[in-house]
Amino acid sequence: MAAGAAWLGRTTIISALNAGSEFEARYSLWTEMWRLVELHPLEGWGWAGFWP
Repeated sequence: MAAGAAWLGRTTIISALNAGSEFEARYSLWTEMWRLVELHPLEGWGWAGFWP
């Protein structure tokens, strides 16, 4: 119930905490991560670096 209320009031919460720019940065990172997951869903990308 509380999670639903937080989801509905997320814009108010973000503006009250003055976290808009950090939220945008994290959101863009997670969006990119989910895009990359689709490329290698089973084996992943490893801890760091590129796959040969």
